[in-house]
Amino acid sequence: MNIVSTHAGLVSVFAGPLVIALLGRPFSASFPIAVQLVALLAITALVAAVLFILTRLEGLPLSAIGLVRPRWQGLAIGLALALLSIGLIGPALLRMPGWLGLEGFGSGQQQLAPLPVWLLVLSILVVACAEEVLYRGYAIERLEALTGSVALHVASAPWALPWRMCHYGGGAPP
Repeated sequence: MNIVSTHAGLVSVFAGPLVIALLGRPFSASFPIAVQLVALLAITALVAAVLFILTRLEGLPLSAIGLVRPRWQGLAIGLALALLSIGLIGPALLRMPGWLGLEGFGSGQQQLAPLPVWLLVLSILVVACAEEVLYRGYAIERLEALTGSVALHVASAPWALPWRMCHYGGGAPP
């Protein structure tokens, strides 16, 4: 393992999206569509850079971060989990802010309302794929390789519910 390359990849994964968001924030009100498109290009470039680090600098195959040819069993499990999420978990999480006495997701949805549907769909597709590659793929696998421990998965479990809540309704709960 090339430790310098791995660290560069991890810094890119954790700092890259924050830098992209901070750089776009001052311009997002004036040019929302252009800023969103530039941000999506930047996120795509970040994923490409991390994959370059993985394959060229670290010399690892894409399978090292879980990118393998899908099997029918995996697709069936993914479909079942998607249906469970859409049918049970999603509706519960949408009601959760009200149960906790919070405002809900209205302000985030109002910010998304002026954007065209094609841009919202493109954003969801790009960012969801990037999240899988950067965090669930690269960061978790590389941190596990560095530490030699799977305790990272257990330690991250308490963040699963708040993370899911941030994904429903277009943003972080107030």
